[in-house]
Amino acid sequence: GHPTLEDEEKDKNKNISELDCSKAKYNTLIKLNNVKYPSNKQNYIYKDEYLSSFNNFTYLFFKKLNFSDFCPITLYNVLINVFMGISDEGLSKTLNNILGLNETERILFYSQIIQNNYFKDSDSEIKMNNGGFYNSDIVKENKSYVDKLTETYTECYKLSYKKDYNYILDWVDKSVNEKNFLKKDIFKDLGNTSLLLFSTLYYRQKWEHKFLDSKTYKG
Repeated sequence: GHPTLEDEEKDKNKNISELDCSKAKYNTLIKLNNVKYPSNKQNYIYKDEYLSSFNNFTYLFFKKLNFSDFCPITLYNVLINVFMGISDEGLSKTLNNILGLNETERILFYSQIIQNNYFKDSDSEIKMNNGGFYNSDIVKENKSYVDKLTETYTECYKLSYKKDYNYILDWVDKSVNEKNFLKKDIFKDLGNTSLLLFSTLYYRQKWEHKFLDSKTYKG
């Protein structure tokens, strides 16, 4: 028979749930929050000031800073999360100017983006996953910050970077549907890093008009 909506919902969250079930092999891993991803695609109308602010943010990095190789929405999420966790007044002011809007509006806007775009059907899928990983070797998690991260659909964990860094690599692989997306060598140079923040975007879409193998040639 045809898959039901319930089957589709289970399949949509399969990657994340499978990863959660694998925790037994990560001795230091502790999950700090629960993120509930949207079950149905919404159709929120973004306020003009939200769109204008986001366009200015993208323009800043693309034109003024000559930073062209990036995904605006994932960078936007990471910087929102960074802003919520910093205490330095100067840095806070700089980030606030870069991001635009105020903190409440930014969280609402990003939440609407997630709810409008997180979906999966037989022909297409958009998946945006965010993760925060505390290094339990050197730091204790901040509960109030974890609560804020939950508002931006950010899964939070604490674990030993030395012993269980493979969980982070697995999490990224599952989020982008690609094996060995990050190399474990990155953990050699983290030094006294206490928190890693990730924001990923996975997109899959079938062509409306498929390319024929018989008419496809190497360039």
